[in-house]
This record gives sequence, structure tokens and C-alpha cells, in this order.
Amino acid sequence: MPTKIKCCEVTLSANGSDTTSINIDQGKTFTIYKIAIRSTGAFKVTAIKVVAGDYYITTGDMYKEHFQERGNHLLLMENPIVVQGSTDIEVSVTDTSGSTNTVSFAFIGDER
Repeated sequence: MPTKIKCCEVTLSANGSDTTSINIDQGKTFTIYKIAIRSTGAFKVTAIKVVAGDYYITTGDMYKEHFQERGNHLLLMENPIVVQGSTDIEVSVTDTSGSTNTVSFAFIGDER
């Protein structure tokens, strides 16, 4: 199966919070193996949620440093996250840098 990369981005005010999301189409299954990030400052992810079914992938806060595996801006999944469409994966993010901050996510996997 070819690699599929789904991206989303959010710009936060200083110490502000917001959400961003990716979509999984009806009848598709997206399997996530990695999540890559890029940001202009420090942040924390307060939730990653599959909207259909109100299922939370995360519990507790994940900080920028959690996405630093092998010296990269990457979180590798030991067990992949499998999401069936039609739904969105919603990421709730809070700035912790005290300045305006843009945070980008790339969900890397395959889609069938």
C-alpha cells in the first residue's frame, strides 16, 4: 500500500488554544504509523480525538518534546492507530511559548 500523508495546521495566539483536523473519507481506513510535527514555538497537545464515536486517542497532555524520537520531530507508533471513515481526527493544541505559534501535524500511514 502506498504511503499517505494527511496534514493539518493551526496558528495559536500567545498561550491560546485551538483545534485542527484531518478527514478520513467514507469507506476508507487510515492506518497511522507516525506523526510528524513542525512548530514555531513550544506547545502541548491536550487531545487527539476520532470525532465519530467521540473516541480519544490520547489521555493527558503531550508536549513538543514527546515528538522528538530519534532526534527528529516525529512520534513513532509502536502499534499503529487504525481509523475508519467517515470521520475526522481532531487535534486540540495549546501554546506554551507565550508567543504566537503555528503548529503543523503530518499523519503518516496508508489508506485503503
